[in-house]
Amino acid sequence: MNKLGKAIFLDRDGVINHDPGDYTTCLAEFTLLPTVVNSLKILHDAGYALILITNQGGIAKGLYGHAEVAEIHAHFRQLCADSGVQITDIFYSPHHPDYGESLSRKPGSLMIEKACAKHGIDPKKSWMVGDKTRDLEAGASAGVEGILLPVNGDLSKILDQLISCPTKAQIMGDTLQWQADKHETFLVNGKLTDETALPNPIRNRGFRYADGFFETIRVVHGKAQHVELHFSRLTDSIRAHQMDHPESLTLDRFTESLQALCSANQIQAGGRIRMTFFRDGGGRYTPETKSVFWVAEAEALEHNVFEINEQGLHVDLYTDMKKTKGPLSNFKNLAATIYVQSAIWASNQELDDALISNEQFQVIESSRSNLFLVSNGVLYTPGLESGPVGGVMRAAIINVALANEYKVYECNLTPQEMLRADELFLTNAIRGIQWVASYRTKRYFNTTSRTLVNQLNATLLS
Repeated sequence: MNKLGKAIFLDRDGVINHDPGDYTTCLAEFTLLPTVVNSLKILHDAGYALILITNQGGIAKGLYGHAEVAEIHAHFRQLCADSGVQITDIFYSPHHPDYGESLSRKPGSLMIEKACAKHGIDPKKSWMVGDKTRDLEAGASAGVEGILLPVNGDLSKILDQLISCPTKAQIMGDTLQWQADKHETFLVNGKLTDETALPNPIRNRGFRYADGFFETIRVVHGKAQHVELHFSRLTDSIRAHQMDHPESLTLDRFTESLQALCSANQIQAGGRIRMTFFRDGGGRYTPETKSVFWVAEAEALEHNVFEINEQGLHVDLYTDMKKTKGPLSNFKNLAATIYVQSAIWASNQELDDALISNEQFQVIESSRSNLFLVSNGVLYTPGLESGPVGGVMRAAIINVALANEYKVYECNLTPQEMLRADELFLTNAIRGIQWVASYRTKRYFNTTSRTLVNQLNATLLS
């Protein structure tokens, strides 16, 4: 029994050993990260019990078995023992949500609670170290504060926080709440890092040729929303830009990376994530590679859930440029000249937004949003074949409307049809729904848009 009553709970893959991006299925794939043993020795000598808390869902998937996990853990224990480090215990969950629910699997806290009970650990004197938000959520549910490392990060870099930044009881009793220093954290190709690892702002194809695209994702309750829709669109965007989809960019890893980014930037309510994808490598107009490089950043927003604008927007049709339909029309391309110029025009005209038309004089979107008309309780939105961005919020609103028994039609819209509509509202991933008060001499209501905002909020992850 640990008489000091304090422990360091550690995730395994990505904290103790190299995380290959999928599963560590056997001993041959198990590689300790360089500073781990020495860091554990320092923590051990400081009086901490060392306990592994790891999800091993590959067992449920049939990728490996308990024997392989036991062999890896025996090897790890021996490597530590050779350096005078005792691993107090190892807990692992063999479950996976695709094959059944389990309270032991992180973000569930059962493994940590069992460890505390078995070894007399005081959660308030202990830490949880992980590379995913679910690790920290598991710790928080058991009363253990957490520190988020980058995937395959350097454990030695947080030793001062674990040891020098003392336990709560030593300084201020049970009221002290430790928080990490707030530094902006980014995702670079799926790995958490600071600004020192960001790509060169000049020598990349995104800057030089606008050879790429971007995604903006809304965060509510600290969680990225509509992730599957965003992942589907970015997959289509990669294909349309004739790039190769990274093998490591799976839906599961994408989701976990976004949550880790929010956690690292301490976004617990509303927020915005911007992801920029561009072709890696050099070349001029003819690229040298199809590889993708991507960066994500996150910022907190004032509002948590979507809120309807109290003052309706005033808009008009921008006519200086028209959007050309093509194979990239439906994506959020880095080449955004028409959106920038139309937004400048709207500002100069003291308007809230500018509507954009295609070469067939059909109104297709605004400088920053998709477009919906409401007439006699029926929703109409420009079809993707007319050239608008295939907005994630556009898709979400269509789904919400259909689920609530609205009729929705995707069709071509003209300026004359806008003048006959009862309502006009704009949608995008960050703002949700914004109702329009006027287009030229036409004035609009907002009954449907207000109802849809409430129905949209009811579908969000919490």
